[in-house]
Amino acid sequence: MATTFTRVSDSGSTAGAATEITLNDLGFFSLSAVRTAAKNLKLIGWSTGGNTVSRLADSGNQAGEVSEISMTDSVTAVRTGAGTLMLINWSISPDGATITRAGDSEAGQATNIRISRFSPSRYVTAVRNGSGSLLLIAYDVSPSGAVTRIGDSANQAGAVSEVALVTPSNNKLVTAVRDGAGNLKVITWNMQN
Repeated sequence: MATTFTRVSDSGSTAGAATEITLNDLGFFSLSAVRTAAKNLKLIGWSTGGNTVSRLADSGNQAGEVSEISMTDSVTAVRTGAGTLMLINWSISPDGATITRAGDSEAGQATNIRISRFSPSRYVTAVRNGSGSLLLIAYDVSPSGAVTRIGDSANQAGAVSEVALVTPSNNKLVTAVRDGAGNLKVITWNMQN
């Protein structure tokens, strides 16, 4: 027996033109982060649980220009218009009616940006830094929403051109990269306080 899919509903054109699209399920609604036609980051909350898709709220112009977006939970890691890495924590009301920028932390030049949650209040980004090397950066997010950079991997990994990141349940980090020779390299990492 083949598996079948039945299309239930869609949002129509309620969001407008977008590129660099990401999507997360937050349990009570879905959250998309997109690069708008004006090249700005916009988060949009969607009610997707019933038989219709409805737009709940968006972040407006709270974030500015971006060219790359990675998201986990309600935290985005973006490449700003200036080419730098910025981690932004978003506060979302329980009913999804408001999306507010709660805190952020900016780092240096970056591309190939990836983010993963390490623990309930700790997030890690893996990026190709301005020198072309892999750099992992750890951040803590406080209960008030403030974002604090707490450390990085320095120059342990060398040149990369592609980056992937996961945080398995064994308190390790794993990156998969295309190294300077063009080969796939999988690297495991321990993170200590």
